[in-house]
Amino acid sequence: MPLAYLYSRVSTPRRIDGLGLRRQAEERERWLAAHPELKLTIVENYADLGVSARGKSRCEGKLGLILERIADGTIPTGSYLSQLAPQSLQPRGAARCRKAHRISA
Repeated sequence: MPLAYLYSRVSTPRRIDGLGLRRQAEERERWLAAHPELKLTIVENYADLGVSARGKSRCEGKLGLILERIADGTIPTGSYLSQLAPQSLQPRGAARCRKAHRISA
């Protein structure tokens, strides 16, 4: 079974207790349910809470850790990484789970 690594982020402390994380989890569950043929094994769930996707958090937050683990092979080729599209990384719109990306060499 392919491995899956999940990533969630909310940029402000007030969103930690709000709908942000819940909405991301619901969208991720819908995506997983729509792709049962993948039979993914969820290995780890990373979260940056109250952290912007800009600046140092890309290097020092959980997102930076994920990128480091992909680069050093700790997260192996063939694994899936949940793809969130934070507002700062897309032209316009709210953060939402777009798809999962398969990690390839």
